[in-house]
Amino acid sequence: MAGPKQSGTTRRRSSERPGPGLDEALRAIGTGAYVVDENGRIVAVNSHALELLACRAEDLLGRDAHDLLHRDAHGQSMPAARCGMRQQFHAARTAQGEQEYFARGDGTVVPISWLITPYDTGGRGPGTLVLFHAPRSEEEAEPPSRSAPRKLSELERLALLAETTTRLTSTLDVEEALRRLAALVVPRLADWAVVDLITERGEVSRTAVVHAEGGTLVCREDLQGPMPPIPQESPLPLSRALRGAASTVAGPQTYRREPDSGIAVEQRRLFEATGIRSAAIVPIRSTRRVLGALTLGRAEVPGDFTPADLPLIEDIARRTGLALDNALLYQRQRKVAETTQNHLLPQMPRVPGLQMAVRYLPAPDASHVGGDWYDAFSLSDGTTALAVGDVVGHDLEAAAGMAQLRNMLRAYAWALPEPPSGIVDRLDEALQHITDVTMATLVFARIE
Repeated sequence: MAGPKQSGTTRRRSSERPGPGLDEALRAIGTGAYVVDENGRIVAVNSHALELLACRAEDLLGRDAHDLLHRDAHGQSMPAARCGMRQQFHAARTAQGEQEYFARGDGTVVPISWLITPYDTGGRGPGTLVLFHAPRSEEEAEPPSRSAPRKLSELERLALLAETTTRLTSTLDVEEALRRLAALVVPRLADWAVVDLITERGEVSRTAVVHAEGGTLVCREDLQGPMPPIPQESPLPLSRALRGAASTVAGPQTYRREPDSGIAVEQRRLFEATGIRSAAIVPIRSTRRVLGALTLGRAEVPGDFTPADLPLIEDIARRTGLALDNALLYQRQRKVAETTQNHLLPQMPRVPGLQMAVRYLPAPDASHVGGDWYDAFSLSDGTTALAVGDVVGHDLEAAAGMAQLRNMLRAYAWALPEPPSGIVDRLDEALQHITDVTMATLVFARIE
């Protein structure tokens, strides 16, 4: 296993390569990390793991992680039946362990702490993320006080951030992204999660209020809805977060004073209705603007938030902002595409003695716009023309080609006293010369 160290993230060459999210997530993790497939074979590894294990990536990729790495304190192979990590891997659940040993490339073993969790490999099938590091002192293994909330270990923090990145960036639906965010932080960090979003017109909406009840997440719709305008001078935590000014730890006492804005009134109502005694309020930003604010509240979870908790929650909010920004851009583009498509598709003409009905169903997993079209229009001799066609493609370029083709067909049909076959022949001759359409199918008929 000995060899020169490598930097960056390395993965096995394969026809089924993990998506870019896997590389980015491993690269951003500040400790040893690798991903195994459903058979336990390593498919990706980061530079921190290579450094801790003193080996090269090619010595790891494609190998069974347990057989290759896991050892006892004397450097002997660990039987799979005695391996707690292996058992949790087969159970496909999150788990952690202390005082284990991994083999290094120089023949020695290194004591490690580890955490594993199911992981989305980006189209490669079910996978598992393994995080490990060499404890710097025995203090890291000390159990937390029962009177205080259990602090996340460094491995758990890194796993949470990696999971936040992969889960939120794998959807382009705003509501689904918010559901995933709530499932990530409740009840792991708090028992309440509240998201306030700012529209492009500057209006604020309390979009999500989620609570953990008996192991399930419950949405409190009675606390959601439009919010008052953002005050520009208010020093209160939510107002500052919505302006992108700062992150703050707050409690009910923060909003018991005379409210300075409508937002302060709504925030006091939130604390009273939920029983939150401690909250962390942070901005949600994209690269372009402030998108809103995330409030995590503790009502039943022991312990209060402290300023030391804010960096982790800010990291989660930053990843949330990037995911929401992508989702909002996608939804805006889809709306433009759908509007364009609807304007290109005509209304059916009223023809005495003839009934026409139309149904148009765009593909839900595409861009909702493309080259499919239908048409019905009157001809110069008083008859009615019907057309159903499809230009190759599923995007705005195909829709533009469809508009060209449809208008050409209308012009030929109106101007030329020929049967439908003759009209289509002329259209076929002109298609390659005066349009960018590469191929189209068409059914054209005339009703007399």
